[in-house]
Amino acid sequence: MEYKDYYKILGVNKGATQEEIKKAYKTLARKYHPDLNPNDKKKAEEKFKEINEAYQVLGDADKRSKYDQLGYNWDRISSQDQWAGRGPAGAGRTHFGGTNFSDFFETFFGGQGQGGGTINLEDLLGGFGGRHAEPEYNTDQESEIDISLSEAIDGTRRLLTIPAAELCTACGGSGYVGRTATYKGRNISGQNVCPQCNGTGYVQRNKTIEVKIPKGVKHGSKIKLAGQGSVNPRSGKRGSLYLDVKIKPQRPFTAKNEDLYLDLPVYPFEAVLGKTVGLPSPTGGEISLKIPAGSQNDQLLKLKEKGIPSTTRTGDLFVRIHVMLPESMSSEEKRLMEEWQSLRTSDNPREKL
Repeated sequence: MEYKDYYKILGVNKGATQEEIKKAYKTLARKYHPDLNPNDKKKAEEKFKEINEAYQVLGDADKRSKYDQLGYNWDRISSQDQWAGRGPAGAGRTHFGGTNFSDFFETFFGGQGQGGGTINLEDLLGGFGGRHAEPEYNTDQESEIDISLSEAIDGTRRLLTIPAAELCTACGGSGYVGRTATYKGRNISGQNVCPQCNGTGYVQRNKTIEVKIPKGVKHGSKIKLAGQGSVNPRSGKRGSLYLDVKIKPQRPFTAKNEDLYLDLPVYPFEAVLGKTVGLPSPTGGEISLKIPAGSQNDQLLKLKEKGIPSTTRTGDLFVRIHVMLPESMSSEEKRLMEEWQSLRTSDNPREKL
């Protein structure tokens, strides 16, 4: 059996604490989980199994101690004295008359590549090794939801399809499937890592839920949906789903906190004489705005409480006046402009430069 340096696999030194080993395992398991590496799933599965195998040993203080003491032979069965009841600390062991455990495992479980993990003798015969280390489950989930500005202002309901961890039906959430075989007159029961869920106890499936978007929700805020997260296959409890709200840009408005801004083009005569015009409403339809006579370019007009409502206030809508010239004018329009020019002789707009 090929020797594997479990410390090297998890990226920790031999003096690492159990907490450091656990932290390293969680980081690597998250990084190489097959569901998170769809572009190279086969390689990720192999790495994921190797990481789990290392943690099943180093994550258990008793197994780690044996691994540290026996090194290369820690999980082998041979005819040597240490496997005949004279091993470390007088541990009673069972051997198979010259056939090592690796050969038996290959025959019974189909090898590491087939079973999805390594099962040692203690697990098979109910020895002092106990079960594999319990994996950690993060049942809370995060996802994004894109909504329009009008949906943020008025609130809405959405059907949202998201991936979630569901109980693996192949193993019932245990992460292992049982096997039984007869060897030299003995019935030996063992467990293989479940090939359906790779030992996690759960599988990723899409589910559709209805989401209520509250009135006045802000860009970047989070909506908590209790009980809509992933399932813990051991306890059956579900975590929460947190939705990160993204308000999509919606022309012609821009937003700053609860306030909205709109650039309004007007002709010179509208700015000079004043006019009542219709504006698009953030929630649909039209609202009325009176442009005061003598309005200046870049002047801001305020429509109170026509912005985004929140838990603290309802924002305002600010309309910025942009005086624009016609791209083309008729001869009569030019004549009138020249007449207007001749009348404006009493002041100079550049005199303060």
